[in-house]
Amino acid sequence: MKMKKCKVLMAFLSLSCVLALKIPIQVNAKVDSNQNGEISVQYLQLESVLPSLSITNGTATCKGTVRSKNGTKCSATITLQKKSNGSWVNVISWTGSGIGSCTVKGSKTVSKGISYRVKIIGKCGTESSTKYSIVKSY
Repeated sequence: MKMKKCKVLMAFLSLSCVLALKIPIQVNAKVDSNQNGEISVQYLQLESVLPSLSITNGTATCKGTVRSKNGTKCSATITLQKKSNGSWVNVISWTGSGIGSCTVKGSKTVSKGISYRVKIIGKCGTESSTKYSIVKSY
């Protein structure tokens, strides 16, 4: 019984010591008024991640651009997605990379009456961001 109390006390003291260590965590964030007061992450390496989609005469033209703030290696993967049964389904993807910036383009024939969007995953150095274009239909 005495040994059990000792183990409980040691566990409590150990947990207290861990909680007492005040390890600072730094997060770079800002309030962006363009997003109705929502907090968005302010990246140190990523400057921008921009997807775009246009549909003309049954052809979807997809584009994604990634820019770095400090000339680091960037990569982009863009994916054309379509809405199917309430979920977004990947249709086709393209990738590319560059130093300082990267632009990836691709096109695909699309069907009438279906909603489409472009998903981009942009990376610069160790940072990554995912964004989506405006939804469009043909």
